Formats: sequence, structure tokens, C-alpha cells
Amino acid sequence: MIVMPKQVKQARELLGWSVSTLAERSKLSHDTIKNFENNVHPLSALNVAAIRIALEAAGAEFTDGEQQSEKLKEDQTHNAPRWLSGVLLLIVATIAIWALISMLWPPP
Repeated sequence: MIVMPKQVKQARELLGWSVSTLAERSKLSHDTIKNFENNVHPLSALNVAAIRIALEAAGAEFTDGEQQSEKLKEDQTHNAPRWLSGVLLLIVATIAIWALISMLWPPP
């Protein structure tokens, strides 16, 4: 699906991001983002992909229906990276196992 400049701007605004934030997250310049959103010039497919990846990683979801639109993923309530929940789960599981072992085999 092709992501249009208007969609990028709306998704960025839904996330509460400035142009500078999107530029930083997509590794593109502020002017590149601003010019794309204002239809000053088209971007390469690679740059559009970088923008889309940055927005989707933060929870934006682009839909391709009769009206192209964007929304925040319902299950995404914050901008934490996906791997963080796995790390937190691993930490909690490790602590639980450690507590169980120390109850079963108390120190002498």
C-alpha cells in the first residue's frame, strides 16, 4: 500500500509527534519530512518506507480501504518497543523461579 503525505501527517499528529521527532525516528531530515507532508516533492520508496516503519513501530496503523486512513493500533497504549515486554516477562519469570527455589531449598 502506498502511504500518502496526508496520511503521514495525520499519523504523526495522532502520535503527538513533531516533524522533528518523525525525522529523528525515520533517520531523515526535518525538511524532507516537511516537504513530503506538504506535497512539495515526492520521496523515494526507500524514504517512504523509513517513514512508515517509524510510524508503525510507534503504533500507527495504515489501512487501505475505500478511504485510505490511519489510526493508532488499539492494543498499543505507549511507545515502548515490542521487545521490552518480552524482557520484562523474562525478568518476572526469573524472579518467580528464584523465589520458588529459595522456598524449596532454603539456605543452610
